[in-house]
Amino acid sequence: MHWLKRLRVAHRLWLAFALIYIFGAVVAITGIVSLIEVRRMTDRLHHHDMAGALAAERAQSAIASLGRAQLQLVAGTSGEERDAANSAIGTHLAKLDAAIETLRTAAGEAAAAPLAKARQEAGDVLQRYIALVKAQPFDPLLFDSSVSVEGHFVSAALDALATIAHQRKAAQEAGANLTLAAAARQQSIAQAIMIGLLAASLCAAAILAWLCARHMARALGGELHEASAIANHIAAGNLTQGVALHPRDTHSVMYFLAQMRRCLADIVRRIRHSSDALLTASEEIASGNRDLASRTERQAAALHQASASMAVLADGVRELASNAETVADISGNALTVAHDGHAVVRQMADTMTRVHAQSRDIVEIVAKIEGIAFQTNLLALNAAVEAARAGAHGNGFAVVANEVRALSQRSATAAKDIQRVIHASTARIADGARLAQEAHTAMERITSTVQSSHGLALEMRATCQAQADRVGTLSALVTDMHGTTQQNAALVETVAHAAALLHRQAGDLAGDVARFRLAEQAAVA
Repeated sequence: MHWLKRLRVAHRLWLAFALIYIFGAVVAITGIVSLIEVRRMTDRLHHHDMAGALAAERAQSAIASLGRAQLQLVAGTSGEERDAANSAIGTHLAKLDAAIETLRTAAGEAAAAPLAKARQEAGDVLQRYIALVKAQPFDPLLFDSSVSVEGHFVSAALDALATIAHQRKAAQEAGANLTLAAAARQQSIAQAIMIGLLAASLCAAAILAWLCARHMARALGGELHEASAIANHIAAGNLTQGVALHPRDTHSVMYFLAQMRRCLADIVRRIRHSSDALLTASEEIASGNRDLASRTERQAAALHQASASMAVLADGVRELASNAETVADISGNALTVAHDGHAVVRQMADTMTRVHAQSRDIVEIVAKIEGIAFQTNLLALNAAVEAARAGAHGNGFAVVANEVRALSQRSATAAKDIQRVIHASTARIADGARLAQEAHTAMERITSTVQSSHGLALEMRATCQAQADRVGTLSALVTDMHGTTQQNAALVETVAHAAALLHRQAGDLAGDVARFRLAEQAAVA
């Protein structure tokens, strides 16, 4: 039972009530299960046994009606009477089929199968008998002997059917009796179990109540009003009141109240000594805080002046960095223009070189034209000689030869003029190519010089930017130090207020501790 001692009082009470509820629930569940079983047996009695017995009884009634309808069929003296008897036989057979189907539903196929088979045989015999009787005259004295034989077969079939129905009814009634007996037995068992569980739950409740009361008395260690009185003394600050404990009591409420009174008295003693020391320390803190406030104000003023100087220096460095940025941009633009001019001059030199080469080709072509003109002149002379030899017949050919000779001479003259002009142009083109090459060399020197200037400008811009960043960082640090100093000044003021508040609270604490009366104070009094 050691685990029960470790539980709280509320948990013990919950455990006791939970066990009582569990016993009650077991009793209720047992009753419910018993009622469910009785209900199941009642349903079986109603839907299986009694319904089957009623179906067998209706089958017996239908079989008896069939016997009477057979007699009416034989005794009929007209066609209407025989038709009415035949209709009655069909009606009673339908009732018998309905009773058999009800029996099959209630008791199962195995219970209804013998009766269904006997009904099928009796129905066949009845159909033959009806057909035989309808073929007979209306006077029974004139019936054929086979009618009597078939009537005997019908009676035998109906008797067999009635016997089977009676047996099934008896079986269903016997099953109903067994079901009733089982229900009564189940009810008796449930009553016995519920009575036993109820008695056990009452005994368990009494034992749990006794155990809870015993454990609560041990847990309190005394009367509840005594514990309340001691708690009131402690709450009033009277720590001189002793606590009476039972022997070997180390876990009760009274024991822990005594321990609390003793520990609280020790705490009050230490707090009294601490409050006196706290008053002295708070006065020293206030004095030192005033000196710190004065030094912090002087440091804040010096940092303010340094922050203003750094701001001016930072503005100058930023302006220098901006100028260096502008110089770098201008040198970059000049470098771009120099590169463009260098490219254009290089293209012009290449073009002059190609033109000079093409002028040499033109000279060669003009020389070929002069050669062609010279050969044409020779051919024209030969043609004129041949025309002179031909006499009068070659006059027309001589005229043409003279014209061709004149044209060749003019072509040679024009070719010489073109060659003279080409030679002059070639000389000028050579001079232009030479000048273009010199301009290309000069642009290369200009581009190299501008590129060097641009590199120096970029280095100057980077240096100025780095200086600006360092000055900005230094200015931010000075500003941050100034802000920190301002915060320290505000913190000093806050600490001064806190020191004053601490001094005041130390006085209040000493006054609060003075409310408690200790045993040594009571002895002095």
